[in-house]
Amino acid sequence: MSAPFFVEIMSRNGEVEQRFRVEQLPIRLGRAYDNDVILDDEHVAARHAVVEENADGNMQIRDLDSRNGIRYQGRRQAHIELTGHTVVRLGQTHVRVRRSSFEVEPEAIDTSNYQWEGWRPALAGAAMIIALTWTNTWLSQTEGFNLVVYLQAVISVLLAAILWSGIWAAANRLFGRTPRFGRHLFIVASAMTGLQVWNALATFLGFMFSWEWFSRYGSHVEILGLSIAIYLHLSTIKRRYTRRLLMVCLFCSALGSGLILMTHQRNSGSFADEVYMGDLLAPGLHVAQDEDVEHFTQAADRLKAQVDKDRSKVIAPAEMESDDN
Repeated sequence: MSAPFFVEIMSRNGEVEQRFRVEQLPIRLGRAYDNDVILDDEHVAARHAVVEENADGNMQIRDLDSRNGIRYQGRRQAHIELTGHTVVRLGQTHVRVRRSSFEVEPEAIDTSNYQWEGWRPALAGAAMIIALTWTNTWLSQTEGFNLVVYLQAVISVLLAAILWSGIWAAANRLFGRTPRFGRHLFIVASAMTGLQVWNALATFLGFMFSWEWFSRYGSHVEILGLSIAIYLHLSTIKRRYTRRLLMVCLFCSALGSGLILMTHQRNSGSFADEVYMGDLLAPGLHVAQDEDVEHFTQAADRLKAQVDKDRSKVIAPAEMESDDN
């Protein structure tokens, strides 16, 4: 076998925490100081296992009659052949052994885009937040222009975005070595802008074509947008396992939508966010065909019949209780 050999201590998510170089087999592993690799784990025996060559000339790890043994894929085994990809558990320590001739995977493409770092995304994000807040304030104002009102709105929203981005930047510094504050601020600004554009588009199209489902189920799109923003934050911190992170974020999004649907059903008897479309625009923007009076009258009669039916179910028990008294 090709010497030297490398014993790697792995984390639960598959990353190498420590790596030890050993020149030859056998390799003794345990908690005692006469081992080739010392494992600081109270669940590991003094002389727990040995890595050696088996009868077929392949590398294997063998248990030395320890109390907790060697576990591979959840099962305890007396000896396990090591392929270089095999990760075994000794006590609570995950171990992988590779020879120096092990063929590593080709280098991964660097998708971090380091050019989009620092002040560029930070300024772009801040500009997007300022423009968005300024526009929303302008649309909501019914009085004359007041600079103080605009500045208060912009500063409060910008400070909230900076605080949120700072929390993610601190996590990025802790787990990803660099803060990347600018990129996190840009993600926040993009999410805010995207949700605002969605709300405006949903209101416009819903009123124009009488598509009430835009307003009745718009909160689920907002939950999806929030989950995508969180995924972008997480994938900025760690570029590995991005597909797994995306699946987790989408699952949480579906779970949140389900909770909202159940809450609406319990509170109002309907899955919708609102019973009727609440945003009304200029009548000239409405291009959907108007319903005739007869159709409206029939719908009103059906609604009245349903309300009377539900009302009778509530009144009947109350009348029975009054009769008993």
